[in-house]
Formats: sequence, C-alpha cells, structure tokens
Amino acid sequence: MKKSWPPAEELVQLLPLSLLVCSESQKILSVNNECSSIFGLSGEQIIGRKLKALSEAFDSEAFLEFQKNPDEAYFVCEIRTFDGEPLPVRITRSSCLPEEGQDSISLYCIESQARDGNSPEEPQCDKPAALELKKTRLMLEGERRERRKLSRLLRDSDYRDPLTGLPNRSMFTEYLQHAFNKYKHRGGYTFAVLYLDLDHFRSINDLYGHSVGDCLLQETAERLKKCLRDVDTVARLGGDEFIVLMDQIGDPSQTIKVANRIVEAMKEPIACGETSLKVGMNIGIALAENRHESPREIIRDADIALSHVKQEGNRKYSLFQGELQKKAIKKMKIENALRQAASESEFHLHYQPIVELEKGHLKGFEALLRWDSPEFGPVSPEVFIPIAEESEIIFDIGRWVLLKACTDMSTWLPHLKDRSSRLTISVNISPRQLQSAEILQDIKHALEKSGLEPEHLVIEVTENAVFTDMDKALTALNAIKDMGVKLHLDDFGEGYSSLNLLYRFPFDTMKIDRSYINGLQHDNESSEVVRTIIRLGHSMKKQVIAEGIETLSEASALKDFNCELGQGFYFSRPLDEKKARSFALGV
Repeated sequence: MKKSWPPAEELVQLLPLSLLVCSESQKILSVNNECSSIFGLSGEQIIGRKLKALSEAFDSEAFLEFQKNPDEAYFVCEIRTFDGEPLPVRITRSSCLPEEGQDSISLYCIESQARDGNSPEEPQCDKPAALELKKTRLMLEGERRERRKLSRLLRDSDYRDPLTGLPNRSMFTEYLQHAFNKYKHRGGYTFAVLYLDLDHFRSINDLYGHSVGDCLLQETAERLKKCLRDVDTVARLGGDEFIVLMDQIGDPSQTIKVANRIVEAMKEPIACGETSLKVGMNIGIALAENRHESPREIIRDADIALSHVKQEGNRKYSLFQGELQKKAIKKMKIENALRQAASESEFHLHYQPIVELEKGHLKGFEALLRWDSPEFGPVSPEVFIPIAEESEIIFDIGRWVLLKACTDMSTWLPHLKDRSSRLTISVNISPRQLQSAEILQDIKHALEKSGLEPEHLVIEVTENAVFTDMDKALTALNAIKDMGVKLHLDDFGEGYSSLNLLYRFPFDTMKIDRSYINGLQHDNESSEVVRTIIRLGHSMKKQVIAEGIETLSEASALKDFNCELGQGFYFSRPLDEKKARSFALGV
C-alpha cells in the first residue's frame, strides 16, 4: 500500500525552516508557521504586508543591494523577534523566473546564526558526547519552536478583537511601540496615528439592537482595511472606537488622502439584515514628531484632534496642530477650576420666566447655571457644561443646582398667595445624571431639604440624554414621574425627534427648539413646521412650550398656533435670584 503524503503546502508549513515568499514589489505572498513564530504574528497578519514592515533590517541599503545582486549567496543581519530579543540570521534567496506576463517571485529562507555571524559549530569532544549534545540541542530547538507556536496562538486569542478580527488595544500598543522605537531618532514625519469613531453609535444600538450594532462594526472594520495601505495597521479599541497606525509617512498629505478615502467609504449605506444605515465617521490625526516622548502622547494628540472634529460638527477629520494642544490645555485648566468652583461659591443661578401666551400669566421659571471664575471671568455654559459632563464634576454641580433651585422656589411660594399653586421651577439634568443610579436620591434629597412639594419641580431632559441608554432612561423617568415631579422634553427638533420618545416616555410637556422659532411669522417657511409640531404634541396630550421668543410677531404667531407657553427675551432675560423673586411677586 502506497504511503499518502500531505500536500506540498502542508509540508512547507511543517518544515523547521523559516520561509516566506515575496512578489517582485516585495509584497509578502506566503509564509510558513516557523517564520510566523519568529515575529509573533499569524500568517494572516503577515501576508499582504511589505517585507520591510517586518524588520528594519529588510529596509537597509545592504539588504536592497543583496536583492539586486543575484550572485550574492546569502545575507547576514540581525532582526528582532516578537519579544524584542535580537536574533542574528542568515537569509538565502531563490528566485523563480516569471513566465510571459507574470511577475517574478522570491523565496526567502531565514536561518538563525551564532553571535559571530557563522553557523554554530559542534564543540570538539568525543563522539558519544557530541551526539548527546547534538540530540539535546535539537530537543531544545524543538521546544523553542513549540513555545513560539504557543505564543502565536496566545497572541491570536488575547490580542484579537473577537467581533471584528482586528488587532485589539494590546496588540496595537505593541505595533505602535515598535514604530516609535524604530523612528524616534529620525527627523521629519515618520508615522501617524488616526483615531476614529462612528456618529451616534450608541443610539443605533438602542434603536435597532446589539445585533445590528455588531454588524455595523464588522462592516466598518472591513471598509477601513480596504482604505489602508499594505504597511498600515487598523485596530479596534472598543465600542465604536478604531485606531490606525500609518507607517512610513513622508508627507502629511498622505494621512489626509487616507482620511478622505475612509470618509467616502463610509458614505455608502451599510446593510444589516433588513436595516440599511448611513453612518458617518470622525477622524483625528496626529503625526509622530520629535517632541513626542512616548506612544501615549501620539495617541493623546490624535484623541484631541478627534474631539475637535466632534465639537466643530461640520468636518469629518482634523490634523492635530499646536493650537489644538493650547485648547486642550485650557480645557484641562477649566476642568481643574470647576472642581473648586462649587466649594468656593463661584456658581449662581439665573431664572428665565415661562409665560402663558394666551393671558401673559407667569407659569414658572427655568433655572440656568452661571459661573464667574476668578481665573477666567464669566464662563459660558456652552463652554463649561460639556467639560463637566466629561468628568465626574457634573454630578456635584447637578446636585448643587437641584438643591439651590428648589430652595429658592420654596422661599418664594409663601409670598405668592393664590398664584403659588401653579408656579414651577424647571431644572435641566445632563445625560450622565439621567443614567446615574443616584439621580432619584438626588431629587428626593433636594425636595426634602428645601421643603418644596414635588408638583412644583420640573425635570428637563434633552432627546440626546434619552438616546444615551433608552431602557435606563425610561426606568429613571418613570420613577421620577411616580415621585410627583413633572417632566419636560427639551429642545424638541434639535436631535433625532423620534416620535417614539413622545409615545414611550412619560413627558408632560415638549419644548420646541429655538431654531424653529427664530424669525417665525404666521405664513413664512417655518410656520407650517411649527404648526405641525404643536398639533403633534396636542394629539399626544402634551403641553407645548416655545423657546427663544424674541419678538412680538413670534409670540403672536405662536399664540395663534395654540402654543400654550413660551419663554425668551421678548418676555424677560434670565434674572438673578432677587430680580426673579420680584418678577414672581409682580413688583
């Protein structure tokens, strides 16, 4: 019976020699297990990359001369293994002459060498001892190969994102450290990091489910790989965050070209089952420079650039520049100052009246936070609130606002006589407050300590706050409603405007975003939109408040459209505590 041999490809994989096959352009076409184990990468990670991406030695002038000269029998150099250890090797090459119309290919064999650059020689001793030493050396070499194979398997499981198959944060960190070590002493731009995330990914997860979210991430990973060069590496950091290492950058414009390719690729809808999604991607770019002292600093700069993109809103990518760093430093200083602000009594509240449009009666106030910083002067809420929301500071600020607003209202009510029963104080809570486990206790504490009855308190939340985690938001809002506190949906029309919010969530009132009110008249372009929003609210038994009313014509149109309540400069600017109390008393 004839012995059945494995296919030639399997035999190559089993050989104890490190082999790889390259195209004429030095693109790696094939690699065996022994070669993979040296570099600590799987075949999939190596195939398709340029030979010089594996080791700096393959990018040296001496190696390039060796490739050009067919008479050179071998090339001796030192490479670094996956664990950073130097390994002297001898490289031999066999080239296959191409047939007409085909590219030539080269087979490289990488053999480990002794430290002096020569093949290791057997020690001079008697024959039995020499045989025993040889046997031991072969056994140790076998164990070394097994350890490398095991290490490769561990890397494949521990260093891979299970959802997308991309390298994970740990593997990317190793790649980046390698690039940093290789280039840190060279002048000019050498590599770049691109930090990426998707628009509204959490909302997509909440609306369509995690299976659609997973599908979106998988397809995004595939599109990113197609947009990159052979020497680039893309990894998934977690959630909707991806990161790219662009190696061998000579010109900053190369990063812009790749960013443009990614933006264009993401414009095509992504099909996930019966759901088709169009999702944008934001990209922050940082070029490695001599000032960077660690890979962490490069990632930090790319993250700063990404934050800049998201703040701007009208761009999809941004290249880190010194001005961004100045902004980041100022942001950090503001954050530090915010931590001291509450304890130093730097915060105060202003109150904007909410008025019944039909008769002009006062119906309540909205509490608006103000901050006078000794270091920065008056700081706009549009500046410091987002910074507070990114940290734990928002919870301390939120508790202070709740207690202060409730306390002020409770001191006014006894002086209002018959009007006190209908007056309310509205307090905005941030997305992070709404999602926190302490929000119910914070509201309860403010009511109990101030003595304010729950029916006089209104909690306002935005659409975005609800979309952060819809199930958790629904649970929290129902619990707040059960306490007897009223609920307003703020800035309706600014974000997603999902009717699902009005149907599913226990809001008493919806507030039309000021962008719809600006310039409103009875018969201009926006009038029908505003009419429709008001009719929609009434059809679901919701009161409607219009924000940002600044002119008589706007107030008159809204009154004729049957909008019940309004607020804005036309009625009153936000007032400090003393003036708000006088306004409430009609003084």
